[in-house]
Amino acid sequence: MAVGSFGQNVVTNVMGASAILWFCYTFLNLSTLALSVITLLVPAYIALFLVVYFNIKWIVSWLDRISFLKNTAAFLISWALISLTT
Repeated sequence: MAVGSFGQNVVTNVMGASAILWFCYTFLNLSTLALSVITLLVPAYIALFLVVYFNIKWIVSWLDRISFLKNTAAFLISWALISLTT
């Protein structure tokens, strides 16, 4: 079953990452180092999804500066146009 829109994907990933963080603290007996790494990675992962969701045009302008990623930038431009129309 496919996700209907990127917005649903963002919500699913943000809530899933938060649930994994909660699960690790509540049920797993992990070392302090492992919990620290997970605590740093989960918010970074969430922030990445939110930045991509709200600032696609910013990412496209950043990717345009890198020559071998120009094809990716063209894909993201069309993705931004599709997300604005739905």
